Amino acid sequence: MINVGTLAKIRRMHLRDGLPIKEIERRTGLARNTIKVWLRKGEMVQPKYPQRVVVSKLDGFTEMLATWLKADQHRGKRDRRTIKALYEALTEQGYTGGYGRVAAFARRWREDQSGKVDKAAFVPLKFALGDAFQFDWSTEYAWVGGLRRRLEVAHTKLCGSRAFWLVAYPTQSHEMLFDAHARAFAAFGGVPQRGIYDNMKTAVDKVGAGKKRVINARFEAMTGHYLFEPEFCNVASGWEKGIVEKNVRDRRSSIWHKALKQRWPSMEALNDWLAQECRAAWAELNHPEWPTLKVADVLQDEQQFITTGRDDTAQLQMFLRPRPVFARQLELGHSRQGLGETLIQTHQVVELQPFASVDRQQLGATRFEQRLLVFEGNPLLAWRAVSAHPLLALALADKLRVLL
Repeated sequence: MINVGTLAKIRRMHLRDGLPIKEIERRTGLARNTIKVWLRKGEMVQPKYPQRVVVSKLDGFTEMLATWLKADQHRGKRDRRTIKALYEALTEQGYTGGYGRVAAFARRWREDQSGKVDKAAFVPLKFALGDAFQFDWSTEYAWVGGLRRRLEVAHTKLCGSRAFWLVAYPTQSHEMLFDAHARAFAAFGGVPQRGIYDNMKTAVDKVGAGKKRVINARFEAMTGHYLFEPEFCNVASGWEKGIVEKNVRDRRSSIWHKALKQRWPSMEALNDWLAQECRAAWAELNHPEWPTLKVADVLQDEQQFITTGRDDTAQLQMFLRPRPVFARQLELGHSRQGLGETLIQTHQVVELQPFASVDRQQLGATRFEQRLLVFEGNPLLAWRAVSAHPLLALALADKLRVLL
């Protein structure tokens, strides 16, 4: 195919400069027959070609795909389906084409809807192996113990190898935060030199000007134990820890959507499954900077640059004040005076073991469970449920003898 400019150049070389067709062929790279065809036309005309008709396997599914994309526009960002999820849904409807066609159609459709092409520039962050990790929380939902529960998922990701670790918890308390670090460092086989966080309340007591922070004492004790330096992003600057922010989005579409389709008997079962999924993803995903290597391969190299992890089964207690938890059945009266008035029966006294599973029947807390939601009979959560109720906490503080 030639355009008007090329045709004008051919005519000048032949009619004005008197060059033979062979020389024109050498200079332009066009076929001799093509040159002859256009020179036979006596006058300058604009080259025209019939419109090319491209037949695609996606043609029968474009209307369906456009409907899905339009529906996703009205959903929150977290609930929108990825192109991969749309492609998998199309294959279930009988689509036999490739992923690239679906991605190209979705990209063109979104550009047409927005009226502009997104060409925002950014400066990528580079990290050496063993230099840093990033940490963040995400809020997810799953069916655990027969109930649909809101879970706080801890994401820890190495900036060098891009290995990541996910653990689900009921809340974002210090106990959960420390346990998430202990599990992640054990899985990674060591601790990097720096940890990058946002200004979460369990780590920062007060945000000062610029990078000045008043760090929580218990959090700082943990960093001193693991010998890494904490760094905190500027306020409302999530891109400063973009690696783990992207991990939250990617894992939601690649791992968590599978967790939603299952029913989990306990938090332990869910976290065991998450651990298996993380390790499987390391062996499957290519490293973004070295595409010929898997994340697991780069992690093996990074382990030479990170300090050896520690066994924190007992060490975790150094960050926690001793809190003996008394699991009891409560008789809840209708009057304010009767609320928490009687401790009918002591079923068990449990010393705090982080996230240890205790059978619900041992607690014997049917009414307690209905009113205050004891999760999986966990003694730590049982106490938190009591302390979350101000009247019960006031009535039972002296009898529970909890060291606050």
